Amino acid sequence: MINFKLIGIELGEGLKRRTPVNEINRYASAIFDFNISYHSNEHITSARSGRIYDLVMTLAEQPIEEEKKIELLK
Repeated sequence: MINFKLIGIELGEGLKRRTPVNEINRYASAIFDFNISYHSNEHITSARSGRIYDLVMTLAEQPIEEEKKIELLK
């Protein structure tokens, strides 16, 4: 089982200082064919980290195989 919460947190931490929110949104709209939903996490205070966390958690909820989810994350 893949720990998408941990992936979302780690990706957010790695990208929050060097990637603008608009850029995150542009790439997400090009890669994902689903609407992104909000996922509350009181420990994430950065808008960029939060957006990436939302993306990863929404991806985790999609009814597709885990291998496909990993490919989309790459």
